[in-house]
Amino acid sequence: MANDPMTPEVVTQGVLYEILVVLGAAVMTAAALHRLAIGPLLGYFVAGFVIGPYALALVADAGSMRAIAELGVVFLLFSIGLELPLKRLWVMRRWLVGLGFSQVALTSAAIAMAVLATGREAPVAIVIGGALALSSTAGARQVHV
Repeated sequence: MANDPMTPEVVTQGVLYEILVVLGAAVMTAAALHRLAIGPLLGYFVAGFVIGPYALALVADAGSMRAIAELGVVFLLFSIGLELPLKRLWVMRRWLVGLGFSQVALTSAAIAMAVLATGREAPVAIVIGGALALSSTAGARQVHV
């Protein structure tokens, strides 16, 4: 029973290992990109892909990677909340809604057209365009107005 791979101790150790791998990759990526004067967000995406189940498989379970990524999104939203007080958001509401919507719509359309050019079907292209446009919004977040 002690060697059972599904005991709570073994499962907890596996999750802790995966969290440490993700955090280690994030710290190393942020440090490297800071030296290059590049924002760390793109590096986090690349690091997540490299350590994930479809590349080096340091985090082999896609479900664990998804859970860790969702936690990362929560932290991203929290940091946005810390950086942008409600009063400033209210003052910038027209810019945020107008330019934010335009950025997402134009990026979605451009990516969807590129995906269509590769021979994919329109619904697939729209989903891929929308998903990648939302991730580009996270990258655009680093540009200070």
